[in-house]
Amino acid sequence: MSRVSNAHELSLHIQYNTESPDEYEEDGGAWCLELPPATTELDVLAYYYAVRPPHLRGSGVGNLRSLTLSGLTVLCQDFLLTELPSLEDLRIRNCAIAASINITSENMPRLRHLVIKDVSVKTNNTRADINVLADELRTLRMSCDKSSLTKPCDENEMFRPRTRFRASFTTYSTFRLRAPRLQLFHWRCTYADAVCIQSVGHLWNVVIKLAAGRKLRQYDEELSYVTVDQRDKLMRDILHELMPGLRPLDWEDVKRKCVQRDDRWVCFEMTKAYAVTQ
Repeated sequence: MSRVSNAHELSLHIQYNTESPDEYEEDGGAWCLELPPATTELDVLAYYYAVRPPHLRGSGVGNLRSLTLSGLTVLCQDFLLTELPSLEDLRIRNCAIAASINITSENMPRLRHLVIKDVSVKTNNTRADINVLADELRTLRMSCDKSSLTKPCDENEMFRPRTRFRASFTTYSTFRLRAPRLQLFHWRCTYADAVCIQSVGHLWNVVIKLAAGRKLRQYDEELSYVTVDQRDKLMRDILHELMPGLRPLDWEDVKRKCVQRDDRWVCFEMTKAYAVTQ
């Protein structure tokens, strides 16, 4: 267990010491972080996949309002099961998932702002859902610019380095969203086999950007692509699911706002003259 000083903001940079020639093969084991009562903002940055996300404990857990998990670590559902009754801002960046994750009001009843950025599935065969069921959520920003990067088919190919902890190209199995008060929805370069949106609020700011092209791969993997048809289907599926929050726009209005930038990129952008409620 690690105890830290009674500070309002804490930023922890976690290393892992090992004599192994390949520290990425190690598992540092479970550990606990005991938060003092004054802490309301916590950033955890891991530098090796051996570092697991901590189990959060202590009197400060109930006061935590902002939490960032970033870096070379495998995010497990256990981390998201922590009861965080005051948490309003959650940012998950640059880590990997080996199975489905759920972000819910049951454990984070006051969650208002969520960022999921470059969260890779662990292997190309990993089937993982992301489920966001957050009754108070106002803003959602999803992006996978690094983990789901495509390239023009005629561009010289560069291979990804070999790793056991990140897929060459990330596609989530299913993305589910229930956020009846959501106002801002950003989805950039993120791919899922299925998108299921149960409810959203009156959307004032929507940005969706998707690209076709050649998927990045390791040198011994088969060549594969995001086709134009796959890209366009995902765009249509997302927009259809968002339609209750886009009204009074009808489907013809939505299609007119969907713009093909070039041979690869298609974009939908809508901004209304309102501010997102904090």
